[in-house]
Amino acid sequence: MRTWRRLHGSEVIAEVAPVSGFGTWRVSAWNIDDPTGPTHHNREFQLLTEALAAADRLASEILEHTCNDSHCGHWLARAG
Repeated sequence: MRTWRRLHGSEVIAEVAPVSGFGTWRVSAWNIDDPTGPTHHNREFQLLTEALAAADRLASEILEHTCNDSHCGHWLARAG
């Protein structure tokens, strides 16, 4: 399984990570300058596409912006 990350602006990261053994996805986002750490979504998602959209919404709330291709990076996968 892979963990997915996307940069929002230059300061917020959205992440979708697999939940080991459950076949679901956990969503989080955080400001890289915030020492309190990530904000987690309170539910797990069965579909990756739903989890990616939820992570974008969570990051948008933190950064207070609307996602678009010129402001946000691409989703990148890394081995998890």
